[in-house]
Order: sequence, then C-alpha cells, then structure tokens
Amino acid sequence: LLIRYFNRPRTPDFSTLLYSEYYEKCVFEPHNPLTPLRTDRDEFLEQPIQGVPQRRIHFRQSREKITRLATISPAAGEVFYLRCLLQHRPAYSYQELRTVEGRVYTFYHEAARQFGLFEDTNEGHYALQEAVNAWVTPRQLRFLFARVILEGYPATPLWTAFKAYLCLDILDTVHSEQC
Repeated sequence: LLIRYFNRPRTPDFSTLLYSEYYEKCVFEPHNPLTPLRTDRDEFLEQPIQGVPQRRIHFRQSREKITRLATISPAAGEVFYLRCLLQHRPAYSYQELRTVEGRVYTFYHEAARQFGLFEDTNEGHYALQEAVNAWVTPRQLRFLFARVILEGYPATPLWTAFKAYLCLDILDTVHSEQC
C-alpha cells in the first residue's frame, strides 16, 4: 500500500494528500487499457509499478471510509518515525519523506526531528497519545506504556498524563474513581 501511495497520480489534487487521506478519499479499480478513463468522475491512473497491475483512481463521491495506520512502538525505531512522517506530510518516495528544507537526512528519526515532530523528551508521550487516538484498549495501552518506559522515558509524567486511559477497564471492574 505504501508503494501504491508513492505512485499515486502526480497532479495537484493528489500531491497534498497524506497517506491515510489517500486511502480515505479515493476509490481504486482495476485498469483495462482498452477502456478509456471516465471523465464524469475524473478518473486518474496511478504511476506504473513494475510487475503490478495499474489501477484507476477517482475521488470517493459518497460513503465515508475510515483509515488508520497501525500503532507502532517507539522501540520499533525507524519504522516508528517513518509512520509519524507519513501522518504529517505527503511524499512520493522514501527519500522525499527524509527530505526537510532541501536536505536529505539519512534516517527518518533525523527528518522527523527536523520537521518539528519530536523533541528529545516527547516521543514517549507522542506514542501513547497516538495509541489513545487510535482507540486501543487499556490493556494494549498499558503494554505500550511499559515498552516506552523500558526505552528510558520517564514514567511519572507519562503516568500523570495517561492514567485515566491506562486504568479505564480497571475502574469499571472495581467501581472506583481512584487509579
């Protein structure tokens, strides 16, 4: 799916779409070269990908579609930062994701920091907030919390910020408002 995103049509309509917006707003259909593109719904062709059948793309007219990226722990390293960049900036290649203000960075971590997504201390907070926004269960959030503090992020500020989400299922069980 990421390679298909990178090979979306190179038109102004598509150039500003983030990864999740692309899959949320577009409809994809097989392309038959013998059938002309439909002008009544502004069909486009994705850029050719070697060994992969080309698809027709048009913007969704009705029916909302929800898309989401899987939650990834900061312990996943570069994959975590790649995901964060995909959420905040459009790109047509891996290199373009690593490019900030004309400079190509070697690592996604460096690019994400230069792009302003992270400071030294907020990555653990960001990971937990993303998990909360993705509606993970309290049990999954506690697992992520443990992983994040094992990576060296301070536990107290994270606990203070997320204790209500971390304890949500426990509070229902013990009928208490104290965590």
